[in-house]
Amino acid sequence: LGCVRELAQIVVAEDNHADLADAAEPAPSKTKSNKRKKQAEEKPSAKSARKKAKQSKPQRKFTVSGASEIWDVHSSFGARLSRAQFGIATIAGTASGGNPALYKHLGMGFPSNTLPPSHPQHPKTPLPFPATTYVGWGAPKDIPLTVVLLCDSIYIATVPGEPTVATGAQIEKAIRAATSSDVKVIVLGFCGDYAGYWVTADEYDEQMYEGSSMLFGRQGVNVLTERLVALAKSAWGGSRIFG
Repeated sequence: LGCVRELAQIVVAEDNHADLADAAEPAPSKTKSNKRKKQAEEKPSAKSARKKAKQSKPQRKFTVSGASEIWDVHSSFGARLSRAQFGIATIAGTASGGNPALYKHLGMGFPSNTLPPSHPQHPKTPLPFPATTYVGWGAPKDIPLTVVLLCDSIYIATVPGEPTVATGAQIEKAIRAATSSDVKVIVLGFCGDYAGYWVTADEYDEQMYEGSSMLFGRQGVNVLTERLVALAKSAWGGSRIFG
């Protein structure tokens, strides 16, 4: 929380500094003609009026509000999510750090119909027993989620694991749509707990390493996004932590 406060103070300081810099009057040039000086004295320029308005503008106040929850992910199991499973492509790794022998056959994606289309993990090909059982036992059950709002203009949303760029963009778009198009959204991974990769539904369908390592199923990021949006709406105009 201390780091969040320091970040907000930096944002406010930079914004206020920019306003003051815009409002600074340049020194008059000695080469100006008397005629131009006389015109300036008779009628203030539009530029001067804008600068005067900026000088009277109240500086932004540092505020922090937020909302959080402990998500019992097991309570979401059903039609959209299921018990944690790794797919077969997980053991192949990635192009930059995988098993060359396995990556050649599995790493470029391994979707299948091993599970029926109605299953939350489709089209994943789950690792065989006992690996899938061990993953289900070891995956986190109670996952902390937090959304912080800085200065009523910057959201910080946490993800319990490794979100892809597309996942971050989906969360950002959803929060802005639910609150204000003027806010900035920062998505932070590796926060609160670790629950593997978080990929969009389209990325999941490819069943490459990241999609295969998405624990709870194809709709995982959609459910996560909905919960983060709900927290963002609670933080908007909610109780202040600071300010």
